[in-house]
Amino acid sequence: MRPLPSTPDPITVAALAPDAPGKPAVSLDGRTATITWDVPAANGSPITGYTVAGTNGAGTKSVDATTTEVSFPGLTRGQAYAFTVTATNAIGDSAASPASDDLKLVAPPTRLRPPTVVVTGRRATIRWRAASSNGSPITRYLIDVS
Repeated sequence: MRPLPSTPDPITVAALAPDAPGKPAVSLDGRTATITWDVPAANGSPITGYTVAGTNGAGTKSVDATTTEVSFPGLTRGQAYAFTVTATNAIGDSAASPASDDLKLVAPPTRLRPPTVVVTGRRATIRWRAASSNGSPITRYLIDVS
């Protein structure tokens, strides 16, 4: 048997890629979605940036480590979007975060075509083709008679 050295060999602890960020929060202002997230564990190597990816053509944006918020302007009404965040350090990329809750941009209903009106005596029957809801249920029609 060999004797143990009088001083132990140094142990090197390797850094790892960051943990995945938690589920991002999404807020909506008009057609702009703003995504925010909490900083995950860096695992021994500082986080250098984040990549935020959106579904359905929202795109991908990269930001530096000082930012935990990114906006995606110009989203399409009637479309649903979800977002994930990946953290990066010198070792590599984290797994993607869980997807955000779906965000659906709704638009006002389409404009109605002129209705048809049939008058019989003192009674009028008004008919129109339903408007397209554009992602949000139509709850009523308002008829203005003048």
